[in-house]
Amino acid sequence: MDGNHLTRESRWDVRSHSVYVIRSKDRKNAYVGISIAVDERLMKHRLIGTEAVRKILASSHVVDVSNRMTPARAMKLEAALIKRFQKQGVKLANAAPAGGMGTCVSPTFEIVTERAKNYECLSAFKSQAPAAYRAAVKNGWLDQVCAHMRRKNSPRKWTVEALEEEVSKYSSMMEFRKKNMYAYEAAQKRGLLSRLSRMCDNLSYSD
Repeated sequence: MDGNHLTRESRWDVRSHSVYVIRSKDRKNAYVGISIAVDERLMKHRLIGTEAVRKILASSHVVDVSNRMTPARAMKLEAALIKRFQKQGVKLANAAPAGGMGTCVSPTFEIVTERAKNYECLSAFKSQAPAAYRAAVKNGWLDQVCAHMRRKNSPRKWTVEALEEEVSKYSSMMEFRKKNMYAYEAAQKRGLLSRLSRMCDNLSYSD
């Protein structure tokens, strides 16, 4: 079976991912990442990376790479390395420890699920893993990948009537999405966004 005909499940098993660690030689600063093309990724870090990562690369440093991993295994190793460095008092250059998607990692359901497991509440997932969170909302996976998280308000059963009642509280769909992501995702999953959007428009005109 060639690469163009891999199923989602078989792509998830492909051992094409690498975990890399950029670490200053004094062992005080480090960055941990995942990529399928480490050399290219390091070049991007040098050119357009964050200031903290570029500072490590500009100094005397070492790069350690662990190759040939599935995405799931790579993410587990990344999280484990970050936790180890944190315990050792190493200053991490990662903007969102174990929470980013990586420019070379496609946001499949399995990858987003693995990312979500790093967080105990939805607000942390949303703020620290924005790419994974956006993929979950866009694809209607939010309830599934966040099932283990603590939530201030348990999601209700969103019937069409309940969604119409909820959207009537807001002046726009953007406000609706921002203030009640659970209802928005339920509407998206049921194919009701266009209907609710028209309802929002009608309400705004009537004010």
